[in-house]
Amino acid sequence: MPDWFLDALTDALGLLAQAAATVRKQPDAGRRAWLSDPSTAVLVVLGATVLIGGGRRLLLGLKARRAVHRLADPDVSPGEIIDASQHGRAGLIDFFRLLEEGKSPEIRAAAARALAVVWGADDLIPEEEKAVVTRGVEVRWLGRRRYPRGLARPFSLQVRCALPFLEHPIGGISPGQIEWSYRVAGSRRASLEVPSDWKAGPILAQVPIEPADFPENGPHRLVFQARARTVGLTSSWEVDLPHVPFGFEFDPLLRVDSILGPPDEDRAAAISSLVRARIADPTTAPDGTPPRGLPDGGILPLGPDLAIHRPPSIWVDGPLPCDLAHRVFLEIEGVAGRWEGSAPLVLASSSGPSPGEPHQHEIGVLSPDGARGPDRAGSYRARFVLEPDPEAAWAHPDVRSLWPRPIVTDWLEIRVIRR
Repeated sequence: MPDWFLDALTDALGLLAQAAATVRKQPDAGRRAWLSDPSTAVLVVLGATVLIGGGRRLLLGLKARRAVHRLADPDVSPGEIIDASQHGRAGLIDFFRLLEEGKSPEIRAAAARALAVVWGADDLIPEEEKAVVTRGVEVRWLGRRRYPRGLARPFSLQVRCALPFLEHPIGGISPGQIEWSYRVAGSRRASLEVPSDWKAGPILAQVPIEPADFPENGPHRLVFQARARTVGLTSSWEVDLPHVPFGFEFDPLLRVDSILGPPDEDRAAAISSLVRARIADPTTAPDGTPPRGLPDGGILPLGPDLAIHRPPSIWVDGPLPCDLAHRVFLEIEGVAGRWEGSAPLVLASSSGPSPGEPHQHEIGVLSPDGARGPDRAGSYRARFVLEPDPEAAWAHPDVRSLWPRPIVTDWLEIRVIRR
């Protein structure tokens, strides 16, 4: 039982005992007068307050102790960890232990969120807040470990740095109150070798790699180095985060076209039924804006004089039997040549659209590929031709087996207008 409660209880009982002794020494009339004395009511209220308030705090303390003791059990659940965070710092040591040694990702995530709850209640000192960020940060490199030596086109690696437990505001903390600055050592780019500007929220850093800048086959080592700081919180600090390396190499025996998968008629029929051309309607966007990458008003230029009004886009209507990484060309019936879209269609079957949730791909800005028309405004028929691009496939870490054949969509009607 806490010492403060025992002291308060002793004092209250002492006062009551003195009052009782005083009453016994007085005659009956004096006793009745003592009971009607206003100071007696104050004394009774004081004693009741000490007993009730102290009892309530005692019960809360016992509940907190049970919750903290439960954290030491091997079968503690994520929900119990989150519930224990409501008792403030009582479970702080166990939260840090579970964050480091939790037997499952769910347990470690719950411990990180529990620490965030305590932090959001402003119950941590600055050094403990730094420890939460340092131990709870998640850095993930997205890229391949091996690339063909014959790869000529530049590609990008990605680094995602975030605090998963702060995806939504918790107490007095929001994701925007943690800012980040980073650099990438070994990238052979001056813009990445110096620390970036401070930016709020999670980081998704692009690390462009020019194969010609890495004439050695490797292995090559990149190191992501980040700092975090608080903005607008009761404590202000900066902290260096753990450095996270990533290694890749160029293999002279690995061919660029080795990523092409074997063709077969069943998969060809499935892909033809899933990849379609449709007219993109800007008014269907939630904010009423035109599709990404297109000028205002949904107008896609074909040249200096003409443009496509409400240009078509490519839709993938369901899960794919093979990965796609294809350059996109637009053909117009009766017009020689074609136009190439600036955005190739890259879509891995492992992360492709689910049934009933089609994926829309805007083709970006068109550039002529031998095309010199049309010469007038009006209605035309057009279609997309998608040609496999192994170099674009190598640049996407989730693409494993590229569909090796061109994909041709059905004809649809487009409207060409003057600019």
